[in-house]
Amino acid sequence: MNLPDWDGLTSLDPTEVTSRLQAWLDDVMQQKYGADEDELLAELPEPLHAIWVLNWMDFEVTMGSLLGYFGNSHRRHANEAVSALRKIGATGMASVLDRAIFVYNANADAWDQRDQELSELDLYAVVRPYKDLPGVDELSELTDRFRELEKHEQWHRRLADFVHKAVAERASRG
Repeated sequence: MNLPDWDGLTSLDPTEVTSRLQAWLDDVMQQKYGADEDELLAELPEPLHAIWVLNWMDFEVTMGSLLGYFGNSHRRHANEAVSALRKIGATGMASVLDRAIFVYNANADAWDQRDQELSELDLYAVVRPYKDLPGVDELSELTDRFRELEKHEQWHRRLADFVHKAVAERASRG
């Protein structure tokens, strides 16, 4: 895998650096799923790893709350997202996500069973995937807290600053 040109990114502002690296990641990770995605993700240096796990976390939570995040396959990177949030200084969000992991893990068997039930339904079945699923109420409450902290901790800005600094360090190493 050819890594990005760290030197070429140093003159850009933090938001642009993060945006360009996300585009680079989208190209590199295209058509990678499950174990293939995990294998490539394990090879990615910082800040690329943090960008990938945090952007997937953001996408899943934005599209469907923490319920959606833990209802989808990228939940397998939740511990890595907690670590990345701590690295960038979004410690409140990290704590909430850490609690959400605990709630999900405490109810994982029921969630796995529901996944199996849903996979057996017709393609266009109308369902309520979280109805009577244990942990749903607490994960919903945690989502509200998570969203409050998103605004307060400004994690996107923190990520951009973290990425900008990491790129400068990589460029200076040659």
